[in-house]
Amino acid sequence: MCLCDDNALLAITPQKQHILKRYAARVRGNPAKSRPGGVIDVDLDGKPATTEFRVEIYEPAVDISTVHIEMGSGRKHQIRRHFEIVGHPVIGDPRYGKANKNREGLQLVATGLEFECPFSKKNRCLKPALNFKRSQTKAASFKGEAPHGFKHRC
Repeated sequence: MCLCDDNALLAITPQKQHILKRYAARVRGNPAKSRPGGVIDVDLDGKPATTEFRVEIYEPAVDISTVHIEMGSGRKHQIRRHFEIVGHPVIGDPRYGKANKNREGLQLVATGLEFECPFSKKNRCLKPALNFKRSQTKAASFKGEAPHGFKHRC
């Protein structure tokens, strides 16, 4: 995987080092009630997969939560599959879950990467330069400008 950051190309080999991935998503229901520890630890495709989350906002009127997610592993569709398995599908997911369709599309975005730079050996924290807009219901709608790069935040 390669990331452009301030015109510098950083080559990262995921198989050789740990990369912490951060995401935000809107999901059906309140996963904090069914998973109070904020961890979904369910093997996917016969391999270990752990998704940690924190409910940021729960909107009872529409039964939707905005969650912040961290994971070290990266199984195919891990977040989407994990939240569907525990009964809280990602809003707008066309493949996984029921009663989660909407007009805005998949409500899941990457919010950051943390890794050790292979050149400087320093810990790097990158966050995409996204502009999230708020919907009329005051929930994050995840619409906005497409990211043109990443900005350092640590």
